[in-house]
Amino acid sequence: MRRNAPPETAVFLNVPFDRAYERTFVALIAGLCMLGCKPRCVLEIPATKDRLNRLFELIQECGISIHDLSRASAYPPRFNMPFELGLAAALGLQSNGDHRFFIMERVPYRVQKTLSDVNGYDSHIHNGSIAAVTAALLDFIESTRPVEPDGVVAVARALWAAARKMKADHRTETVFRPAIFRKLVVVGTELSEVALEAAGAKV
Repeated sequence: MRRNAPPETAVFLNVPFDRAYERTFVALIAGLCMLGCKPRCVLEIPATKDRLNRLFELIQECGISIHDLSRASAYPPRFNMPFELGLAAALGLQSNGDHRFFIMERVPYRVQKTLSDVNGYDSHIHNGSIAAVTAALLDFIESTRPVEPDGVVAVARALWAAARKMKADHRTETVFRPAIFRKLVVVGTELSEVALEAAGAKV
């Protein structure tokens, strides 16, 4: 077991990097910021020879990881998500629970067919819905903040508007860029603070 457990407020996002997932990715960032968490993901790691080591170290720095296996059964299949889930699961087992991982899917019961080794771990089904993604986050991440689903959805919408402007400013078609990810976390945090203060909550 590691001597110092990582902060649960650091959350590793293991999700598909495709255009159809952009709004879900932004909603996850918004929800985590509302809950007082710090989103982390592989976009922070440059493409170098020690990428795998740095990826594992990044997951180690997080108390929680979220793994969306929506594309694991696509054609051609995407193996990055189940591979990173395997790293997180191994870390969770070795650390006696210092690291907790949660599985998300778009389709009910598909994980039981594509990755039967995780049977016994509940999968949070979102059906591609931002409201369902929000509900899943509120279910498995505890927070002292009085966060309501409608508030998260509102922040997610505002952050998506900001994300579209960021893409235009960076002249890119995707939000899955390191610079944009960093900005999304900053803006998501700012929007969350404003929303919580408007609701009379202490940030």
